[in-house]
Amino acid sequence: MLDTNLINKSILHTQKVISTHVCTHGLVLLQDVLHNDLAEQLLDFANNNTKWEDVEYNSYIVKHRKKISWATDGIIEVAHTVFESVTPEISTLLNKELIFMGVNLWKDTEGYSIGKHTDNLVLKATAQIYLQNSPGLGTIFECNGKEITVNHNANAGYLADNTLEIPHWLNEEVPKNFERFSLHVVWG
Repeated sequence: MLDTNLINKSILHTQKVISTHVCTHGLVLLQDVLHNDLAEQLLDFANNNTKWEDVEYNSYIVKHRKKISWATDGIIEVAHTVFESVTPEISTLLNKELIFMGVNLWKDTEGYSIGKHTDNLVLKATAQIYLQNSPGLGTIFECNGKEITVNHNANAGYLADNTLEIPHWLNEEVPKNFERFSLHVVWG
C-alpha cells in the first residue's frame, strides 16, 4: 500500500520548491526539490535493489547505465505520483503545456560517461535529481555560450526545456567503486 502521507507532504514540498525557482534560457537548477523522506527512501531503494534493467535508445544499450521504471506499491510509484501531481507547476515554470510521461531511477556505474548531446525532442522537458553526493559528476549545460555545471550534491539537479535543444554532457566517467543514483523525470 502506498504511503499517502509521504505522497502528500512530498507534493506540497516539491510544489513549494518549484514555485521559488526561475527558468533561465530553458534551464532550472534545482536544490532540495524532493522531500527529505522521499529522497532518503529512493536512495535506500536504489542501494538495495537488484532488479535493474538495461537502458536502451533506438536498439542501442547504454553502457554502464541501468534503470528501474516501475515498481508497484513502493517508492517508485510514490515518486511517479508526486511528479505527475506537480506537472502543472512545471508547465508554468517552463511556460509550456506538458504531459507527464513517467520517472526512471537510474544507476550509473564505473565507466559511465556521455558526450555532448541534446535530448530526443519527443521529450519536451526532463529533470534529473541526484540522490547522493556525486563529486565531479554533475551534468554540464551550454547556455548562451557559457558552461553551467549542475550541483552534484544529494537532492540537487536540473529541469531542462528540451525543445530548446540545450547541449549537455558529463565531463568525468563514474569512478571505480562508485554508483551514481538519480531520479530522471520526463514530460512530453
